[in-house]
Amino acid sequence: MPVRDLLSAASGASAPADPYFYDVSLLLNGDGTNGAQNNTFLDSSTNNFTITRNGNTTQGSFSPYGPLWSNYFNQSAFLASAATGVSNFGTGNYTFECWVNPSTVSVANGIYDGRPAGNGAYFTTIINTSAKFFLVANGGTVYTSSTSLIANTWTHVALVRGGTGSNQCAVFINGSRDGTFTDATSYTDSKQVIGATAYSPYGVNPFTGYISNMRIVKGTDVYGYSNTTITVPTSPLTAVSGTSLLTCQSNRFIDNSTNNIALSVVNSGLAVQRFSPFNPTAPYSTSVIGGSGYFDGSSSLTVPSTSALSFGTGNFTIECWVNFASVPSNAVGIIDGQASYTPSFYYDGGTYSANKLVLSDRTANQISVTWIPTAGVWYHLAAVRNGTTYTIYINGSSIGTATGSNSYSGTATYTIGGDSGGGSSWGFPGYISNLRVTGSAIYNSNFTPPTAPLTAITNTQLLTSMTNAGIPDLAMQNDLQTVGSAQVSTSVKKYGTGSLKFNGTTDDLYLPSSPQYALDGGDFTVECWVYLNSYQSTAQARLFFPTGNNQNCDIGGNGSAPGKISYYNGTGGVNSPSGTIPLSTWTHIAWVRSGGTVNLYANGSRVGTGSIAATSPSATPVYIGSTGSADWLDGYVDDLRITKGYARYTGTTYTVPTASLPTY
Repeated sequence: MPVRDLLSAASGASAPADPYFYDVSLLLNGDGTNGAQNNTFLDSSTNNFTITRNGNTTQGSFSPYGPLWSNYFNQSAFLASAATGVSNFGTGNYTFECWVNPSTVSVANGIYDGRPAGNGAYFTTIINTSAKFFLVANGGTVYTSSTSLIANTWTHVALVRGGTGSNQCAVFINGSRDGTFTDATSYTDSKQVIGATAYSPYGVNPFTGYISNMRIVKGTDVYGYSNTTITVPTSPLTAVSGTSLLTCQSNRFIDNSTNNIALSVVNSGLAVQRFSPFNPTAPYSTSVIGGSGYFDGSSSLTVPSTSALSFGTGNFTIECWVNFASVPSNAVGIIDGQASYTPSFYYDGGTYSANKLVLSDRTANQISVTWIPTAGVWYHLAAVRNGTTYTIYINGSSIGTATGSNSYSGTATYTIGGDSGGGSSWGFPGYISNLRVTGSAIYNSNFTPPTAPLTAITNTQLLTSMTNAGIPDLAMQNDLQTVGSAQVSTSVKKYGTGSLKFNGTTDDLYLPSSPQYALDGGDFTVECWVYLNSYQSTAQARLFFPTGNNQNCDIGGNGSAPGKISYYNGTGGVNSPSGTIPLSTWTHIAWVRSGGTVNLYANGSRVGTGSIAATSPSATPVYIGSTGSADWLDGYVDDLRITKGYARYTGTTYTVPTASLPTY
């Protein structure tokens, strides 16, 4: 039984509108203002500056805020710590738990390893090559589950040792006791490894997929080894008494236990994701979740010439959240004034001096601190001037101070996400959220980073909230670029107030690379309502096209049977008969993988089916409505939903949605 059904049954709570919303990786309902795109940026300060978009800068609902997170492991990178004693349980009681969502179960996936110096009695949990969860102590297997874990599916695993002197242990999988065993091992540990094991060589059996809310509690059997079932938590875990580690649940790699263990990333490709085993409790809200701008490394935003950021010798604060898509080896601008004696806040990966976060007045650096960021992680950055003292904070902690009495007296045009030349040479690669410049020293000691979108407090001179997306992802995971004239249309719609309009020649939606769209390794559902104005004259229209992944959801044109829907993944394909999608009428279509079978549906009836071997796709950019250069869709799309890890429709028929899709 899927974990969400078990959670609902265990809690007795009423089911949310969509009990599988936690598996939704994209939801576009097309509602909004006629003609709306994601290209218009606003300044939310009282100055209300006109913000000019340069290049492909876009905005959307992916942000650093909200409680629902996981860590994505790419079968290479993992987390590690110095010696800590997290799992030195001795012979005492303990609880180990987490949610896992492996991309594949055909290889060994290391979950956690506490390996002491000299290879003492260590504690290791792994998913083995037979998809079983097992515990290793001192190099030997102590327990192997009878339950097999499923690829691309969230599974809650809990391992406990309880009793008084009896060393009784139990493993629970999705709330059901898988088995009991006796383990008298006296555990010691040293280094922690998350997402791999510490066998020689260090970091083997790397995990591929997602891990969320890993918690280790020393001295307590949280769930009771003698129980046959347990209530699986339906919200993020907290640091109960005895918690020695609590991680994989934040917008950055941190331990939320009172130990606050420093976790470092080994190798590249590890990222935080707003993809978790929990359903949100409310729909997307700009006031709660906020948004961000996505900068592709050659795009930027421009603020017109102003003296509002001319602070003279006065106090000021520049702050924002950043998330690098890749760590640059050159200098990249966060905000840059285009004249001398104006603030310039940037990261230098090697143009002038490597691995520096710098605040300059465009004539000289006023403070420069060493910093090596990790790609795929949200960081809160703040540069503060208080009197003659400059301080740079990262995630609320001071990492350096300097003294200076220079005057920021220049008037300038400002570039966000680039340099004074417009961003082509200093283009920021990734996301910037909540850039605020304030004529006050807001932070004068270490602080907790903001947990809600910033507002225009007193003395705010600039605030780019990035929440003006006309086509936001209601799954809160993406910033979509509206290419060409792709936009909201309120004149043709199935449900709600609008749909997505594509003109058949230049329009599509572009999503930056994300593991959420490497679908084909497990079950999935791609569905929408479509209203075609015409068929493509040749080939087909690509409704869902992950570049290079061969997971194509297509609508046939005149050159390949008009109105036929098809799916192709590089190893095989499935087609419907021609004419499945008529012109000038709304048709509900769905592409669904369930196990080894791919089914195609139109208006609730299965119109194509086939057994296709699953691939192991990687994270690549996605186009909706074309390939990015051809195969354009001409028409309207409403309620586009992508569900990763769950086949919503598996029979020969289903009841098509009779209203707008749930938004949480």
